[in-house]
Amino acid sequence: MKPKKLDASKPSYPPLYESQGLEADVVVEVQIDVRGEVTSVRVVTPSPHAEFDESAVAHARKSRFSPATRDGAPVPWTLTYTVRFRLDE
Repeated sequence: MKPKKLDASKPSYPPLYESQGLEADVVVEVQIDVRGEVTSVRVVTPSPHAEFDESAVAHARKSRFSPATRDGAPVPWTLTYTVRFRLDE
């Protein structure tokens, strides 16, 4: 069973881009250990603006997950997901 994100927090919006009305998507890959803790993060698909990437990585590092399981036992997992920066959310 795949890990599930336990928090619904949003990433920090870079203030300059928020005031300019810019939005972005950043695809990150996270390594999750048997406790559901993130052990590493890398950007798979960056945005055109590095500040969005930095915020996405910081947000992913702080995220907590339920551990992935196989045959009922927790296992490490690699998860890829999109961090979305939207002004209307």
